Amino acid sequence: MRFRPELLALMLIVGFLSVMISLSHREDIDLRQTDNSQVLRSSYRNFPEGYKALYLTLDRLGFTVRRQIQFYAQLPRRGLLIVADPYAREITDFEKRQLARWIASGNHALILLEHHSDQMLPANAGYREGAGGKLPAGAAGIPAAILSKLLQGDQVTEAKPLAPTELSALAPKLAVKTTYRFDADKSLEVTFTGTPVGTAWLYADPAGPVVAYSSIGRGGIFWCTSPWSFSNQGLRQHQENLDFILALAGLQPDTPIIFDEYHHNYGAGASLWSVAPMLTRLGILQLAIAFLLLLLTLAWRFGAMQLPMEERFSRSRAEYLTSMADLLGRVRATHVVVRRLRARLGRALGRRLGLPVNASPRQLIEANAGHPLVDQMLLMRTCRELELLENIPRPDEDTVLHLAQNIERLVSLKGKR
Repeated sequence: MRFRPELLALMLIVGFLSVMISLSHREDIDLRQTDNSQVLRSSYRNFPEGYKALYLTLDRLGFTVRRQIQFYAQLPRRGLLIVADPYAREITDFEKRQLARWIASGNHALILLEHHSDQMLPANAGYREGAGGKLPAGAAGIPAAILSKLLQGDQVTEAKPLAPTELSALAPKLAVKTTYRFDADKSLEVTFTGTPVGTAWLYADPAGPVVAYSSIGRGGIFWCTSPWSFSNQGLRQHQENLDFILALAGLQPDTPIIFDEYHHNYGAGASLWSVAPMLTRLGILQLAIAFLLLLLTLAWRFGAMQLPMEERFSRSRAEYLTSMADLLGRVRATHVVVRRLRARLGRALGRRLGLPVNASPRQLIEANAGHPLVDQMLLMRTCRELELLENIPRPDEDTVLHLAQNIERLVSLKGKR
């Protein structure tokens, strides 16, 4: 392919502009963050509501952290799943059943729900905006104005354990900021497990329970109504909230901590390759490598292809014409030359006189008499000579040469009047 410097220059300019745009893009500027219900609490993002600080902190502490970019059926065999108020991609009923089966096998999940509880909990499931049923002890003395701000989620409150547990021993308090609480008068209805699930209230602030636990098989779900507590901003202002995550990670040591990114719309579409067993994928990979090696072997060349010596130099047009003339002379194919001369005369004069290319000599003579284009006497003499030679099987070469000279005089510019 011929080198195109202008195309290369255009590609360099496009690449330069792309790099400049990517470097000038600020990730922490997101118009959706002005609406709390449209916050993306993704571990990829470093704006205040994101979870990138938690992801990097756990990684620096030596935990195995990973991002789940496929649906729940592709979860690893063991781990702690963190689902942070998802809304960008709907959690289907099939995924919920797969999640319940995964948790029942001995895993745990921390599901943080604030504005999008419908992704996991049905309506009237013991989850409500405002005060959570009966207020804990000590809440009666809170002034109404302060309690109103607590219920609007404008202030950070301190949630304390409602009963001593192994979790409360490691995380004695939790800073929360939310407008939602669990309803202490109702049992949290978790319907996607297929069987009734009991609920235990773990932490509560002055406005109501904010952390609950549902036991499923050999594992369980920790519910929390304050995703802010573990966000970049929440951990920066209240580092003690990290103790809660570390306590959950200690339930299954040496297992990965998984951040759900699939339902933040950072997922990858599942394919037959992703669901195939490892042994099957290894076999397909080996076959692909073998096929590539076969193609490489068949296409192998030892150096550049060389043309034969006699074909390395191009032949001139004069050599071709000389060879054809010699060939026609050997076989005395002068009648072929006469036919070619007849065609040349018809094409040259017929186009000028407005006649078809296969016009007869008589038609050429009549048309030239009405609109003289060439010497009429020369045309008549040439046409009679042409008709005479056409009736001879193998005319004489000198006669054919004389006819060719006359035709060239007619079709050339010198033949015009």
